[in-house]
Amino acid sequence: MVQINADEISKSFNGELTIFRKFSLRIRSNECVCFFGPSGCGKTTFLNLLAGLLQPDSGSITFKNDKNEIVVPTAGYVFQQPRLLPWLTIKKNITIVLGGINSKKSSILVKRMLKLVRLPIDGKKYPSEMSGGELQRVALARALIVKPHVLFLDEPFSHLDEVTAAQLRCDLLKVFQKIKITTVFTTHNPLEAIYLADRVVVLSEKKPTVIKRIIDTHMTGRERKDLYRQFIFEKSVKRIMHKLLA
Repeated sequence: MVQINADEISKSFNGELTIFRKFSLRIRSNECVCFFGPSGCGKTTFLNLLAGLLQPDSGSITFKNDKNEIVVPTAGYVFQQPRLLPWLTIKKNITIVLGGINSKKSSILVKRMLKLVRLPIDGKKYPSEMSGGELQRVALARALIVKPHVLFLDEPFSHLDEVTAAQLRCDLLKVFQKIKITTVFTTHNPLEAIYLADRVVVLSEKKPTVIKRIIDTHMTGRERKDLYRQFIFEKSVKRIMHKLLA
């Protein structure tokens, strides 16, 4: 269980475009936080700063355990596209992140992860033989097999049709219920933000990016379950949607 502390983060590109200036945020242990905002607002940039794929110009990002000790966490990352190797089977695409772990143990882990994301556990297919939704499930299994302390997801369903995306959101929520993990994801889909996140961090379009507001969703399990069916009528959804789009 890991909390994330981002303190006074500044980031510019080419010394000209300043994306963040002294930007700070705390993410609690086992919390699911969404960065919400329009394209170009800095969602992916900040996600990549937290994940260590980018380095800040100044400021610090630290991870602490429940004893308030600074740790170096294991992280999983799900990109907008699955980023699978087409010449490898699904099983090998997942185990490639495990390094030198023995094949018997890796096979057990792969079966467990594929079952978790509701895919055939043999993993014998190649990426070309699977749908877009199935490929994103594989990408999620690959991120989870390392038993991460933190999971990062960058608009993971944005390239999928809404029916497929809706099913994957539902499945991801079930994964969260089974695996307690600190999660950070980005989206410009307000329904997705409400459905998955404990807190939604709304980012400004104007640069340097600032936090416009932080919304606690306060969604119960039943409300999340019924969200798609009762979207227009559910008072809690309307309340949060009004804040998101204000």
